[in-house]
Amino acid sequence: MKKLQMMVAVLSVGAFCAFSFAQSPAAPAPAKKPQPVIKQIPAGAMGFVVINDIKAFTDSLDKFLKDIGLGEIVAQEMPEGSLKEIMNKLNTGEGFNPSGGFALVMLDPTAVGMDLLDVLPEPIGKGVDFTEWSPPFVAFVPGESFAKVFPKAEKPKEKRGEKYETVDLGFGPLVCAQMGDYVLLSPQEKAINAVINAPKKLADEMSKAEYEMISRSQVAANLNMRVGGPLLERIFKKLDEQAKANKDGGPIGEEAAMMAMLEMFRPYLAQFQSLSLGGRIDPTAIVVEVAADFTADGAIGKAMASFKGPARPALDKLPNLGYILAVGAVVVDQKLSVDMDVNAINMMVKMMALQGMAIPDDLKARLVKACTAIDEQITGMQLVFGQAPKGAGLFGMAMALDCKDAAKFQAAMADISAVLPDLIKAVAGNDPDVKDLKITYTSGAETVGSVKVDVLEISSPKMASKEREKEEMVKIIGEDRIRFFLAPVGGNTVIATFGGGKPFLEEALKAASAGGGTIGKEIPADAAKAMPPNGAMILAFSAANLVDFIVKAKAAGGETPDESKMPKLDKTPLIIGAGCQGSACQITIFAPTSVIKDMVTFFISWTQGPAPAAMPANPGPPVPAPN
Repeated sequence: MKKLQMMVAVLSVGAFCAFSFAQSPAAPAPAKKPQPVIKQIPAGAMGFVVINDIKAFTDSLDKFLKDIGLGEIVAQEMPEGSLKEIMNKLNTGEGFNPSGGFALVMLDPTAVGMDLLDVLPEPIGKGVDFTEWSPPFVAFVPGESFAKVFPKAEKPKEKRGEKYETVDLGFGPLVCAQMGDYVLLSPQEKAINAVINAPKKLADEMSKAEYEMISRSQVAANLNMRVGGPLLERIFKKLDEQAKANKDGGPIGEEAAMMAMLEMFRPYLAQFQSLSLGGRIDPTAIVVEVAADFTADGAIGKAMASFKGPARPALDKLPNLGYILAVGAVVVDQKLSVDMDVNAINMMVKMMALQGMAIPDDLKARLVKACTAIDEQITGMQLVFGQAPKGAGLFGMAMALDCKDAAKFQAAMADISAVLPDLIKAVAGNDPDVKDLKITYTSGAETVGSVKVDVLEISSPKMASKEREKEEMVKIIGEDRIRFFLAPVGGNTVIATFGGGKPFLEEALKAASAGGGTIGKEIPADAAKAMPPNGAMILAFSAANLVDFIVKAKAAGGETPDESKMPKLDKTPLIIGAGCQGSACQITIFAPTSVIKDMVTFFISWTQGPAPAAMPANPGPPVPAPN
């Protein structure tokens, strides 16, 4: 039973795929390679899910499950493989072509006389039951004819259209038609007509970055914001109308906070063109990619197109003391960063106003000025979070900030430190826990070698009076006070640390001065190759170091950790990278197979529990006692 439960859990990830594409019980050799399914989708579709090559994907899936230690379970539950299992379940015939792709496409509802707002709950929409609403979905199944692909399909009495045949595969009546190498299935004849008569294909209006990403993915999905964007704007307008109609001046009910958050993105909505997500199984990893495309003439698209970043941002200015998280990034466009921060501040002020917490205009102006000054200085950064040096607490966090002028950045930090106490008091009101909270910024308060170090300290009389809490703080952050250190390295870099005390700052300054950080060298060659070109960000996460940190944290808390109950993970890090291509932003996630295998092994061991004790050997018949 446990093996069956495990199999269900693992295969649930591919449940949609397994449900959607099918083959015959005896897999025939396809007569030809069909046209890519991505090239069949009509322009103006609202979105789609696609599998580019059904057999290639299922073959990769079977191999991956074997590689991560589930081969025995797969062999028991699906002895002939996942593709053959799907074929048997859905009873497809010899006309199905497993070398083709599968797509499930959502057309623009307005193109077939429908309004998606109808299914949204009142008062935004009409609250129509989605089960009673027949959306314009179209499925693309590779095969030479419906009769040969699904020979056992039933023909219901209900007709869904006049031009095409109506069939039932067990999901209700569907209209079917043939288009080139693909069988089309839809609950609506109008949707079939829209696909067959479309003058252009979606691939023609996609950005190069998106099309290439979807093409190299085994499974992909797309949301066309050229269609979805106007729909969201209509929702915004509905919320605005409700706000005006409400005597209290705010949106009705629970929509208030949602509206305030969405308002942050509203100025960028018209620039957002498309969002795509893709995944594939590589020999050493699961690779997931995201591509977001923006209008070429908008602020975001122009910033992306003008960015000429490095192939991969550096991670060489910070120490590797058992890092858990490390990030390297460069600023794509400083003006865009300023605009987005100002927009975020406006959203925060609006949300607080909805909760009855007013932010005075002069305080907001001071906050905007201080944040703008910081944004205008920073051109890049590196960050590391991990274990502190021995004897300096449990963890340390350090940042290396590349600035136009280190001294001006430090001055901007002093300004923001002066704003924060007033902002906290405005938000918290008379809350006794923050009433006496102090945030102070002192230039040159400490010295490390020959470097003068600024200190940002957060304190309160209540915190200072609790000796036990101070002792715990020393165990965790290496000091009995909450202090951030900021130290210049040359004229264009500032090192900022928290936790680990001065020993951690010394390590960070040493690494930054020499540029000898080793974290970047731990990025696997396969991961580096998979990252987007023209890189703006690289992130490394070490699950193995996190487990090690948890063990040490438990020990510091007085526990004797049972390491047998902790997973033994491969040291290969998970890597995330971001970059720009044309007017599109790309993100790639590289999840190592070796780490997934170790996690699966641990999970199976944990769910199955310890092995039963061995039975003693059969001693044979009892021996009579001597007289």
